[in-house]
Amino acid sequence: MAAFALAFEIFRLGAADALATSEPETAIAFDGLQPVAALRLAERRMAEEPAAAAAVAAALLARDPLAPGALTLLATATARGGDAARAARMFHVAGAHLPIDLAAHAALFDLALPARDAASALAELDILLRARPFLAPRMGAPVAALLALGPQAEQGFAELLARAPPWRGALLVEINGHLADSDALARLHDRLRASPAPPTLEETRVLLLRLLSDGAIDQAYLAWLNMLTPETLADLGLLYNGRFRRPPTNLPFDWELMPVRGAEARVTSAEGGGTLDVEFYDTRVSFAHVRHFLTLPAGDYAFSGVASAEDLRTERGLRWRLACFRGSWAELATTFLLAGAQPPRPFATRFVVPAEGCGAQTLVLELPARVATELQISGAAHYSRLAIERLGP
Repeated sequence: MAAFALAFEIFRLGAADALATSEPETAIAFDGLQPVAALRLAERRMAEEPAAAAAVAAALLARDPLAPGALTLLATATARGGDAARAARMFHVAGAHLPIDLAAHAALFDLALPARDAASALAELDILLRARPFLAPRMGAPVAALLALGPQAEQGFAELLARAPPWRGALLVEINGHLADSDALARLHDRLRASPAPPTLEETRVLLLRLLSDGAIDQAYLAWLNMLTPETLADLGLLYNGRFRRPPTNLPFDWELMPVRGAEARVTSAEGGGTLDVEFYDTRVSFAHVRHFLTLPAGDYAFSGVASAEDLRTERGLRWRLACFRGSWAELATTFLLAGAQPPRPFATRFVVPAEGCGAQTLVLELPARVATELQISGAAHYSRLAIERLGP
């Protein structure tokens, strides 16, 4: 009978372990203090019965002083009971002795921010994101608060990012949405540029778009210039990479080819000059997905290039549109409407950048539909040898 009793005990504890996550109530029926099940049920009761949750945590700790999550549960219940100082001490003990207790480390991060303890906050952030990289998109607001602690926090965070962790890009996107202004983001970018893991193109794009959104056009242009190599600087001009000698970076001040359902834009680059090819798949497309930011000073200009089309079926046609960015958003010029079957055809259009309200401009390839039926389009368009030149003095 003793052997059967032992077998039953093993079965009982095994069943409790198996059910702890999916059916904690059933698991407790097999083992009244199954750690995972007891913690789950206590966590559910925390909001309404913190004292009961604390009692469960204390019982678990009496059974196993290292029971994962038990000390953190007790600390949480203690904090809800109003003893914040004692709860903080418990969180510190839990974090020190159980590195896998992420709830404890999250609590320690939360405690470090109001204490203006940047070093501790950074250490806890590192632990959290190393263990759970998918948390990065949810950490924008807390990390923005961390950066607000000052230069030490910014430097420490930049050093963390310089290790190129897998969550870096996602977190930078989220931080951007929570920063009051773009200065902190720009400083992070500058620090990363000097690190062994400089910003990626997508990370640079986040910064440039934020600077442009804030109206910091000169700062955005300078940040873009700083990432160019001596070789690419040779292509600078008034319209960078207008001859498509290089693959586009999808950054402002270079060609941005944005994805859209029903169409595809791509660049076939070549040293002597490539082409921009846009293909449409016989559906309705509100197309304005090829763009280039410009920073032309006030004056007279000409925009020129070569265009061709293959069975481009559209009621309207494709055109280039030049307009002021922000300010008045005034239209500066449009090109002819490309449609049908067209052999390579040079084109040119003149435009004037006004002295006021037009510090930056956009060049956009668009389908200027006036009604929904004019969005239907199929076929292909090709552009090459695009250039902007200044006319007169």
